[in-house]
Amino acid sequence: MLQCFTCPKVYDEESPIWRCECGSFLVHRFERTPALEPRQIVARASDWWRYEEALPLKNRENRVRLGEGVTSLSNGVLAGEEVFLKNDGECFTGSFKDRGTFLMVSKFREWGLRQVVEDSSGNAGASVAAYARQAAIKAQIFAPSYTEPTKLANITRYGADLIKVDGTREDTAQAALAASRDSYYASHNWNPYFPAGVKSLAYEIWEQLGFVAPDRVVVPAGGGSSLLGLYYGFMELAETGRTDRLPRLTAVQSSACAPLCKSFAARAPETRPVTKGQTVAEGIVIADPVKGAAMLKALYDTDGACLSVSDPEIFSALEALEAQGYYVEPTAAVSSAGYQQGLQRGIISSHETTVVLLTGRKKK
Repeated sequence: MLQCFTCPKVYDEESPIWRCECGSFLVHRFERTPALEPRQIVARASDWWRYEEALPLKNRENRVRLGEGVTSLSNGVLAGEEVFLKNDGECFTGSFKDRGTFLMVSKFREWGLRQVVEDSSGNAGASVAAYARQAAIKAQIFAPSYTEPTKLANITRYGADLIKVDGTREDTAQAALAASRDSYYASHNWNPYFPAGVKSLAYEIWEQLGFVAPDRVVVPAGGGSSLLGLYYGFMELAETGRTDRLPRLTAVQSSACAPLCKSFAARAPETRPVTKGQTVAEGIVIADPVKGAAMLKALYDTDGACLSVSDPEIFSALEALEAQGYYVEPTAAVSSAGYQQGLQRGIISSHETTVVLLTGRKKK
C-alpha cells in the first residue's frame, strides 16, 4: 500500500499515483514486512531482483533489467582509517540512481504507462532514460541548462527527449510538472517506488558483510533517495529479526546548500528552504527537499548525524579516492569528505564498522 507521510490517507497500488491528495509525498508500506532468508538469497542470480520479496512488484513479467549486478564493497582507507567503500559507480548508467529506477520503471510497465516526464540534474535523468527505453516507454527529461554536458549527453544517448531549462533546479521541476499534465510525472524525488528500489542497497550491504548490519553508513544527501532507501531497508531487516541494530545513518551535504544539516542541528521536525551557493557537488544542490521531514526522521531514528563539507574538502577526498583507484564524480566524494570530517570532529569513531557510499562514477 501507499501511505501519505503527512495525513492518514492510504492508497492501493493499482493505478498511477505519485503524491497524496493533500499534496504530501507517499511512502510504500508492506502490510506484512517480508523476511528474507540468507540461504534463499545466495542461491539466486547476482542482481537486485535477488531481494524480490522486498521489492513491491506484483507480476515478475514486468521486471525491467539492464544487466545490473551487485556492486562491490571493498576495503579502503580514508584519513588513515580503514573503511568499506560501496562503489555504486558500477551501476549500469554509472550511479546509484539505477537502484530506484529499475523498480520504478518496472512499476510503470505494470501500470501500462507509455509516456513519462522526469526532471533531473543529470544522473537520474540518464537512468530513467535507459530503463524507460528498455521498457518501451517514451521518456521526456527536463534538466537544468547548467548541468554537466557529459551527463546531458547520456540522457540523449539512451533515447530520451531532453529539454534544457534555464534557471534553478526548482525551475526545472516546475517545467516538468507543467509538461506532465498530458503524461505521468516520474519524478524520482516524489515517486514512492524510487526509494523502495534503493532499499536494495541496504539488503546488499547486509549480505556482503556476512548478513550483519554495519555500525554506520555515510551517504551524500540532496533529495534523500539513498538515505531513505537505506533507512527503509535496514528498518525492514530489523523488523523481521534479520539484524539486531540499525546503522547510524550519516548524511553529508555541501556547505553551499545544506538545508538538512541546518534543520538537524536545530532538531527541527522538517527542513526549511535555504539560499544556494556554488559548489562542485551539483548533484545534491537541493534547497528545499520534498522529503526533508522523512530524511530528518531517518537521522533521528538511527541516532545518525548530518555533516556539511566545503569544496576544498571534497577535492581532497577526490584525491584520496583516486589514489586508491576510485574515479568518482565530485558529488560522490562528498560522503568521503564527510567521513574524514566526522573523524576529526569525533562524531565518527574509527572503531565503528563504517560503509561509505560512492554514489556515481566520473563521466567521460
